Amino acid sequence: EWSVRGEKRTSDNTLTMKRATNWDLRVILPPYAIRMSVRDHRAMVRALMEVISLDAECSEPPEETKTRDPLIFNLVENRISLRCEVVVQGAEVQVMGEEGGHEYPGLKATARCPLLEIDLETKLGSPPTLNIFAKQLELGMSAHNHRLGLWEPLLSPCTWRFLLHRQRKPDGGPQDLDVRIDLKAMAAVRLALGAENLRLA
Repeated sequence: EWSVRGEKRTSDNTLTMKRATNWDLRVILPPYAIRMSVRDHRAMVRALMEVISLDAECSEPPEETKTRDPLIFNLVENRISLRCEVVVQGAEVQVMGEEGGHEYPGLKATARCPLLEIDLETKLGSPPTLNIFAKQLELGMSAHNHRLGLWEPLLSPCTWRFLLHRQRKPDGGPQDLDVRIDLKAMAAVRLALGAENLRLA
């Protein structure tokens, strides 16, 4: 079970028709494992990017939205700030390969992070800004050797310092983005690649 704690604060100014909403969350993810096909993995990534970019269409009819929130369509500014601290106690993701209509073990990634900080800022009429930072992010990756029936390490577990900054260009479209990723290994990285390991590439 995930542990989620936090608070939401909303401030409305009915004179200027401006709203500010602040979310402060702390999420603890206990150890878990998940398996998915390459097709499912791609669909999940696309859905996640839509949520992050705030481009997903609202599923609620406008009439219901107005009943629930009478001010929503009259706001000239609707600022949303999200501050989230995520503790990843252990995660394992298997991406299954597909061949001839059959799935087989392909890649396995593991992750652990004592503190992942997520900041999201957005307001009506302006592109959202996303920052994700981790001082200590432990990552590892293995590939399945079908001849031996064993998992062989591609990337031995190692610790990284990670920073992602993502912002849509003010005059650009949904896919016109400024993205910066800083990734720094905190120790020597051991990487092993072979022809068999690249089957899913």
